[in-house]
Amino acid sequence: MPRHRTVEKEALHGFPDDGTSRLVEEAPIEAGTSDQDIKARLSAEHPGWSIWRSSTGRWYATRRAELTKAERDADHSRTLEAGTPEELTQLIANQESVAPQA
Repeated sequence: MPRHRTVEKEALHGFPDDGTSRLVEEAPIEAGTSDQDIKARLSAEHPGWSIWRSSTGRWYATRRAELTKAERDADHSRTLEAGTPEELTQLIANQESVAPQA
């Protein structure tokens, strides 16, 4: 039986509704790169996040630190989910670029 869990709306999308998302230029991940190599690359690029790929093929990133009140108030997400490593990188970059207001 598959396991299900509930995640916040923001975690599913990773973008706030205020239009502050931005695109990130990055080196493409070459076809045939192993999940382990992709995970190592993303982990090195984003050390504040724990990266993994689920058994369904979705990519996830969870912050290593708890969200501060300011981050929660700014609608930051603790966990992000994406279909590809490139999408996950964009979601992480968006979260890191939106500075919470104290």
